Amino acid sequence: MKINGWWRTWIFLSVLWAVIVSISSIYIWVYNGYNNEIAEDYLIQKELTHAEKDKITYEPNGSPVVITGGNRFYFKNGMTEDEKNDFGMRYHDKGREIKINERKMFFSILSLVIITPALILCVLGMSIAWVIKGFRN
Repeated sequence: MKINGWWRTWIFLSVLWAVIVSISSIYIWVYNGYNNEIAEDYLIQKELTHAEKDKITYEPNGSPVVITGGNRFYFKNGMTEDEKNDFGMRYHDKGREIKINERKMFFSILSLVIITPALILCVLGMSIAWVIKGFRN
């Protein structure tokens, strides 16, 4: 199969677009704090149950439990170490789940941003070629 100049141009522009969008998106993801720990902490706390929120205090009056990522929680009196550690593990698991969902959403949107303009450009190019061919006949 021989590829003419229009198809080569479309392939070149599509690959160029994919590279530019990918690099820009990764830059935004990494350097502009897309997965900022503060935002992650907010999201996790937003999804805690009321019973779990009632156990947390933001005043350092007890021994803190440090959860992976450096988050510190101070618990109200009356909680055992097992309850504190269980809360920490569930908090950590919820954080991982949120990060995975964020990444899925990020790459889904990235795929759409890459593919949609490339397909529009292809259809537009084929339409222009069809019109030019019609005028030649």
